Amino acid sequence: PELEAATDKVKADFKDQLAAKAAKAAAESFLAQLKKGSEWEALVKESQLKVEETDFFTRQNPVPAIGYVPGFQEAVFKLNENNRYPDTVFENNKGTFAVRWEAYEGIDEKAYRKEKDEQRLSLLQKKHLSLFETWLENLKANAEIKIITPP
Repeated sequence: PELEAATDKVKADFKDQLAAKAAKAAAESFLAQLKKGSEWEALVKESQLKVEETDFFTRQNPVPAIGYVPGFQEAVFKLNENNRYPDTVFENNKGTFAVRWEAYEGIDEKAYRKEKDEQRLSLLQKKHLSLFETWLENLKANAEIKIITPP
């Protein structure tokens, strides 16, 4: 496109990029103050930040409202009541996030017992299929195969 046609888009993209950098710098400053011992609630109020809590989530699925963030699951599942803040802030196309560990919820024993046999059977079937495929590939690799078509 011509320069005049692209100018507004370039300006908007540049502003978005500057805003993202400023948000990351503010979140990093916020996290650094927390690591030095500042209280979460007081710092949130002072900074006039919007705080949102997530429901409990698992390692397998992205966090609702945040989505996929590289390294997020690995970092937050290392947190606990003695180490409530990760070493870094997180960012994706939805924003920049400073997070705090709140609580841990163990597995549902009743659901575990109910699903345990189904999961075990599923894994066993996958292993059998993998072994069969390996055996079949080995046979093919060591066999002399001739395809004969009748005239």
